[in-house]
Amino acid sequence: MGKRQHRSAQAGYREQDTSDPTRRSAALRHALETAVRDIPAAGTALLWPGADGAEPWRVQYAGARAAEMERCLRSRLDASLETAMLALTQESPCSPGTRPARFHLHPRDPLLGSLWLVWPHEGLGSVLAGGETERFRRALESFVELEYKERLYFHDRPDFPGSDLVEALHNEDEQAFPELLALARTISDADFTYWGSVHEGWGGMRDGVVDVHWHVGAEDSGFGFELPLGRGVGGRAFASDEVFEIADYRNCQYRYPGVSDITDREEVRSTLALPVHGADPQTGGVLYAVRRKVDPFSSAERTLLRRLGRSVEPVPGPRPVSSHFFSAGADRVEAAKAALRRILLDSTQPQDVESWLGQIIKGPVILVDQAGRPYVPANADRLERLRDAVRNDGPSPRVVPLADRRERGDRGSLSLWPSVGLPLPGWPDLLDDAAAVCNIVLDRAEQAYDRLNHARSRWLEDVARGKTGQHARREGNRLGLPSSRGEVWAVAWRPGTTDAAEETRRKMLAEDAVLDQLGRPLIAHGGGVGVMLLEGGSRKPPASVRDELLRFFGPDPLWLVHGAVYDSLESLKDALIRTIGTAQRIRDENVERYVSEIGGWGLDGLVENPRVSAELDELADNLLRPLLLHDESADSQLTETLCLVLAAGPKEAARQLFVHPNTVRYRVRRAAEVLGRDLESPKEKTALSLAAFVWLRRGESTDSRPANRVRHRD
Repeated sequence: MGKRQHRSAQAGYREQDTSDPTRRSAALRHALETAVRDIPAAGTALLWPGADGAEPWRVQYAGARAAEMERCLRSRLDASLETAMLALTQESPCSPGTRPARFHLHPRDPLLGSLWLVWPHEGLGSVLAGGETERFRRALESFVELEYKERLYFHDRPDFPGSDLVEALHNEDEQAFPELLALARTISDADFTYWGSVHEGWGGMRDGVVDVHWHVGAEDSGFGFELPLGRGVGGRAFASDEVFEIADYRNCQYRYPGVSDITDREEVRSTLALPVHGADPQTGGVLYAVRRKVDPFSSAERTLLRRLGRSVEPVPGPRPVSSHFFSAGADRVEAAKAALRRILLDSTQPQDVESWLGQIIKGPVILVDQAGRPYVPANADRLERLRDAVRNDGPSPRVVPLADRRERGDRGSLSLWPSVGLPLPGWPDLLDDAAAVCNIVLDRAEQAYDRLNHARSRWLEDVARGKTGQHARREGNRLGLPSSRGEVWAVAWRPGTTDAAEETRRKMLAEDAVLDQLGRPLIAHGGGVGVMLLEGGSRKPPASVRDELLRFFGPDPLWLVHGAVYDSLESLKDALIRTIGTAQRIRDENVERYVSEIGGWGLDGLVENPRVSAELDELADNLLRPLLLHDESADSQLTETLCLVLAAGPKEAARQLFVHPNTVRYRVRRAAEVLGRDLESPKEKTALSLAAFVWLRRGESTDSRPANRVRHRD
């Protein structure tokens, strides 16, 4: 059975052993022998309710003096568990002089109440502390629960669920699957159960699907979906031939777009998916059991479902066309449905739906967002021509809104110009089906974009932090980013002007446009900044690239900085810091120079260059150190006054400091005395002016007035 025979999380026996009643006694004996060896103990015994009144208790013992111990135990049994417990805790032949530790299994359920006894070796005392004992206890509780429920539901019938039901399933009787699901719901104590038929797709088993349309207990009578093999919970369960148990589907890593919406409406939480084999490896089914609260299935419930699934194997294969998602029709319609199903299962490209629907309606189809922008940027000119034709009394498009979901916001619509009559014979829901698939494709595209963009953005952060080793080089190559040489561009916009969903769609559209313009992706780097790493020079002027991006970011302003060249991963670090910092600064200062070269910002650009910024900081500290020390001891403002005068002039300094111009002049003279510098000397004044500019910019970067303090060296 391959991977389906996985080891239980509970110690002592395997679930596939306990699912076969003929092997269960041997599995229990092995579990008890393992307990004797692992605890370690002189002996251990399990006492659990018998199958009928003739034998109220069943006994299984493992350990020293086995035959004598079993006789001793049976002689002390009583119909009352409490009375038997008192008698059984007396001294026993396997370990004279010691009393057994006792564990009451299922103490709150009189139907399952059982007793586990463990005799330690004489003279060793109790050695039962720790998690190993608790794991054995849980395993034995599962065994007792399984024995009881199997008698309750299976009635000791080796042919359960009965030859009539199995024959009906094999004959594809439509009433057989609901009966099977009702049994599964009962024995697993599930809120509802459903069945997914597995069949080969149009591209072989690689494109196979799990087609769910039979259910018992779902609130929606039309509950059903299709899932590609290897995806989602059921698709993975069948592809790996392994039982999948999900404690909480709401927080499951296998959620699949479109399917998760359907199951969330049913409030699916704890889930069990059991693969069931067909007559050949390409067919079969998946049996689902579901609870509407977080309450994972017990080992006994899993085992009972596994036995039920095996009892009906091999199940028949379904019809090759789903009976849930599309209705039957002519060959041409069926072929179109098959093509749409493939898009539904695999595609991340909206243009796939556009092309498919355009072939059916024999006319243009364009998917637009809520602002009327095409999801495929290459369609922009075509859409404008079609709109011009409408304004000139041409045919108006038929508009099909995409489903408006609260968590997504308005997705937009499909605009189509059909040249055939709609609805199509045999497919009245064509446009609704196309819109539904659009939503799923867009979901998948957004998820794929977020994953890839996050990986690229994280790589940029690592490089900017100095992680430029061989691992970073390999990761950059894996992500398709030029790490050895190139040019850094950055764009900046005001974040927070749209909601999160619209922001994601806007960045996706912008990335497509940049790919068309430059052949490289736009990496959304957080905080309203995007980065482009170009290799071999730009194919388009920066201004034209910005104009293209304004289609998605306008009417809000957009700033573009370019020209930071790098020739190694180490120099890319400096280029990133410099370019991103410049883009953020000119955006925050609302500079009306929207396209700029990194070297065109004078002293601002020089200070933002990581290659020289440290030297400039050191120059400023050295020149201003005497003045900073004076201010620190006298609590004065000579440093700030001098720097403002040198950078902006005496009038502006007086205005910013709220003092009289005479006060400014006095402070400047006093500062020159403290520094021992001649401010009339061009050389001295130039050096101090540069130091003043650097000192003031350092204060601006902390969004506060610079403090009068000395930056001490380490």
